[in-house]
Amino acid sequence: MRKFCSLDNGDCDQFCREEQNSVVCSCASGYILDDNGKSCISTEPYPCGKLTLPQRRRPGSLTTHSSKDTPEDSGDLDPTMNPFDGDLDPTTNPLDLPGLNNTEPSSAEEENPLVRIVGGRDCNDGECPWQALLIKENNEGFCGGTILNEFYILTAAHCLHQEKRFKVRIGDRNTKKEDGNETVHEVEVIIKHEEFDNKTYNCDIALLKLKTPIKFRMNVAPACLPEKDWAESTLMTQKSGIVSGFGRIHEMGRTSVTLKMLEVPYVDMNTCKLSTGFSITPNMFCAGYDSKLEGACQGDDGGPHVTRFKDTYFITGIISWGEGCARKGKFGVYTKVTNFLNWIERSMKKTKTRPQGEPEVTAAPLSLD
Repeated sequence: MRKFCSLDNGDCDQFCREEQNSVVCSCASGYILDDNGKSCISTEPYPCGKLTLPQRRRPGSLTTHSSKDTPEDSGDLDPTMNPFDGDLDPTTNPLDLPGLNNTEPSSAEEENPLVRIVGGRDCNDGECPWQALLIKENNEGFCGGTILNEFYILTAAHCLHQEKRFKVRIGDRNTKKEDGNETVHEVEVIIKHEEFDNKTYNCDIALLKLKTPIKFRMNVAPACLPEKDWAESTLMTQKSGIVSGFGRIHEMGRTSVTLKMLEVPYVDMNTCKLSTGFSITPNMFCAGYDSKLEGACQGDDGGPHVTRFKDTYFITGIISWGEGCARKGKFGVYTKVTNFLNWIERSMKKTKTRPQGEPEVTAAPLSLD
């Protein structure tokens, strides 16, 4: 009896498609298909979508690391461990669109309209390695992002209207405490989707090309870009995804010092549309809880929504907007990344770093005017 993609993903590790009544497996960038035609084997030290977790050690064992130690030297990464199994308190806070927050904000809040994870828990070592933080000139974070590869960060287009000059901070888990893993990168090119609507937040997606490449290491690794049809039929029919960020802990609260993560259930489109009077376009989807007070909030916007499949995490959404933070009966609204996979690939190809001496392709300058 033949096995098709609808049954156990055709036994494929990652992507599955059907051709001429048979299953064809394929893999994300950075992986190759094994000889068995099913398994995906990493070709890189820090492959996309894998958690860079320290290996579990025997009870009583003690390891000391000096500041000179590097992840390459330690060699104790275990990307197969899944910290999200078991009892998880999932919470996600949606971003506020202008005018959506019915609660009267203080003047201080108006000056700092960030979005943040409400509920959830801290990301432990290696659990959210694809998280990026967009920072102002005073080093204060204002939006999140997702590492796609060594040069590109995925974020929300509306974030680019908040600050004209900013940098990207990588490897941060605590904004008040440095552990030597953090790096700050200047932005070389900003690529905002040409159809982004600042009123409805339709096509709320942008790419940032960094001037210098990211060095992957503990707490720093990319999320995988999925294949469109497979993602929509398999990934986005999973029970839930994971969101992360440094946003507010509650609607009128301060932004988080520590990186938070939250598991959020997918919400069907009809329920999503009925929950709000605002437009939900085909380029959006909802996730979160209708009664549990957990979700994304100001400061989290632009950050990752990833979905796990067989211990690999794929980028499925961008935290975009919501009504308040984790309000009852309201959900977080996310940019549907699968609708923009071709745009992402085209944009990266157009602005990719070329060999020395070869002219750079003309691209959008670092200007938001």
